[in-house]
Amino acid sequence: MKRYFIVTAMVIGLASLLVVGNMMSLASAQNLPKVKEFRIERSMPKEAVACIECHKIEHPGIFGDWAYSRHASANVTCYDCHKAESFDKDVSKEHYKQYERRDMKYGSKDYRVPVAAVVTPKDCSRCHPDEAKQYARSKHANTQYIIWQIDPWLKLGMNSDFERDTGCFHCHGTVLKMTKDGKLDPET
Repeated sequence: MKRYFIVTAMVIGLASLLVVGNMMSLASAQNLPKVKEFRIERSMPKEAVACIECHKIEHPGIFGDWAYSRHASANVTCYDCHKAESFDKDVSKEHYKQYERRDMKYGSKDYRVPVAAVVTPKDCSRCHPDEAKQYARSKHANTQYIIWQIDPWLKLGMNSDFERDTGCFHCHGTVLKMTKDGKLDPET
């Protein structure tokens, strides 16, 4: 009888260890990052698919940043944010050269679309109109103008363009400019 009791206790103890071990492995598995897979789940224009597939090869870092973003999980593509009108000042002329490449599947005029590298609040307003209005009224949107009027040190103390460019303008209020050949001025 004693033997039966010992064997039963050992079986129950072993089963308890298995249950506790299984519960611990499930708890630790919940804390591990999930594997992010890139999937096209909605209907996208062929230009959007071309952007994604091209950037996946040509700029894997940019693609990776996007793939792990909230926009990607909502199926918002490069095309949705960077598409521009052909008459916009910030359209990338360099990007048009990509559509002349014969070494790529998407290197043809069929996929040509004007794009702007810089996404502005105006672009964001296409999907986020309320947030764009709120931002337009914020101090951050108007920092460049407010800061020179309020702070006497900035108004009177920073007398050179060098001080402004390396100081405030580095983060606040840089105005993008285009060069004569249609590229973004690297100084801005």
